[in-house]
Amino acid sequence: MTQTLVFRSRIGWLLWGTLWIVAGLWIVAGLTSAHADKPQLRGQYEEKLIQDALSRRKLSPSDLDPQPEGKRIEEVWIDASQVILPGDFPLSNYIPWTWLNAVHARTRHEVIARELLFAVGEPFRRDLVEESGRNLRTLFILSVARLVAVRGSSPDKVRVLVVTKDQWSLRLNTEFRFDQARLDVLSFQFAEHNLAGRNKRLSLDFGFDPGRYSLGMSYTDYRIWGSRHQLKLIGGLFLNRESSHVEGGQLYFQVGRPLFSLRTRFGWEAKLQVTKDIARYFSGGTIYQRQVAGESVPDVFTREQVAGQIQVQYSAGIVHKLNLALGFRVQHQKYGLPDDFPDTISDAVRSAYRQLLPRSESASGPFVGLNLYTARYIRLKDIQTLALSEDLRLGPELNLELRYAYHGFGFSSDYLEASGSFASQHYSKDNLFSYEVKGGLRLQYGIDPRGALLNEYLTAQVREISPALGPLRLHLSAKVQLRGRDLEQQRMTLGSDSGLRGYAPRELQGAALYRVNAELRTKGLNLWTVHVGAVVFYDGGDAPRSLSGFLRDGTFVESRYRQDVGFGLRLGLPQFNREVVRIDLGFPLELPSSGGMYAPRFSAEFGQAF
Repeated sequence: MTQTLVFRSRIGWLLWGTLWIVAGLWIVAGLTSAHADKPQLRGQYEEKLIQDALSRRKLSPSDLDPQPEGKRIEEVWIDASQVILPGDFPLSNYIPWTWLNAVHARTRHEVIARELLFAVGEPFRRDLVEESGRNLRTLFILSVARLVAVRGSSPDKVRVLVVTKDQWSLRLNTEFRFDQARLDVLSFQFAEHNLAGRNKRLSLDFGFDPGRYSLGMSYTDYRIWGSRHQLKLIGGLFLNRESSHVEGGQLYFQVGRPLFSLRTRFGWEAKLQVTKDIARYFSGGTIYQRQVAGESVPDVFTREQVAGQIQVQYSAGIVHKLNLALGFRVQHQKYGLPDDFPDTISDAVRSAYRQLLPRSESASGPFVGLNLYTARYIRLKDIQTLALSEDLRLGPELNLELRYAYHGFGFSSDYLEASGSFASQHYSKDNLFSYEVKGGLRLQYGIDPRGALLNEYLTAQVREISPALGPLRLHLSAKVQLRGRDLEQQRMTLGSDSGLRGYAPRELQGAALYRVNAELRTKGLNLWTVHVGAVVFYDGGDAPRSLSGFLRDGTFVESRYRQDVGFGLRLGLPQFNREVVRIDLGFPLELPSSGGMYAPRFSAEFGQAF
């Protein structure tokens, strides 16, 4: 009873604290409304930046060119705003928030200019201008990137105004997840994502999860010496959280030239990854206890992984795209029991548990990949972010890959593997609907006496986003995942970190998964430049432990449908992250097995729930 009261008091404190923060924002807004530093309640955050950029050139929205297509581009103006502008935060007349810009290197104009796919003197082409905007918005360093056409000095000429606003590049953390009052996952980085304003990333990394700490460094150069080539390096160590002893590490290297434009014909990539660590499955902050031969076994194992790949790409078409990839892939995987595996577990149970681990394997061989899609895009807001432009590709997309592994290349495995996916997204009358189906299998003899078809998997997902209902949108999602004869023994998980917010992270684990989610989301209220939204939600689903008997006589025999409802807040700070901060309180619709009241669960992390 005492634990329940303590738990409920913590949740109450967190909930009331959140409400007081929101109330405080509105109180500050009221107190400052009588002064010159009046809060700006804007619904069109990006449009305000465009208006300000025009006014600095003694122009107005009436100077925008409604029909620029085909006109000669006589100038390209780049208006790159700092992270924090006057009036972005409350009490700007009394607190010099803009001083913070002194420790931020503004993105250089040449960095923005090199992402543009057009030049002065060329005819204005809407498709190239829109694609340039999408390229800029994919850069982590910008929160806003909009391109608009401005009337030129004569009717046959046009100017292009590029409006950007930097995102805070010196960062101390990139990922976190709270469950109840416990910090479940933290990725803490001292990172500069825009080194000297040149879109290069350097970081010192520290992170932890319930089982280990991680220490490392990384460097990413998106334009090596100003070229279209990219370089990425990651190195790090893993330390046991209890003993602080080193238990593994990782190395990642990648270099290549991506398909940076719809008109880019050739690309290439080479990468190598080496990882040695201990894998631990957790549920609610403690090691998941797997039932093996009637005994509880901690779900922990060692893994060694080496993977390398080189590929070349050819791209054809502009609107109807065909991308072909040819390459060679090498991989080595080895799994076993850690040295500190409990001595109390018998040899028979140990042997049975080893059979449940992913299969150790070495394989190498060529592969071919095919990607077909339509290059039709739409720019929307308030889908996954608040008030910021999001680029969504419409129409169908097909992906296929065929891989062959042969022991004659110096490795032990022989198999033929195929995978594919088909997805489509449609937008009509402010309604957004999408679906995706993907699957794969492997043909390999001598592994499973039941047959040669292995690693069978199928995933299907649908999503519906309703037209705006005033300030509201209804978001619906449903997903099913199935795996059979899985050599990798992958586990499907459900919990507060994966779409079932009334339950502990990874509380439900099995060989299959199904879930449904519904959220009624508000548009973001722009208070100064802090965007605040609210949601109410429903989650349902399960992760059955076995596919055998998943359906028997038309009924679910090894599955129990779990449900929860709840509400939450969404906070968007475009100066610091395009992703929203998600804060949710979920109430499971079932009583705990120990009895008592329905126990709510608090969770918080970056990004929307699904």
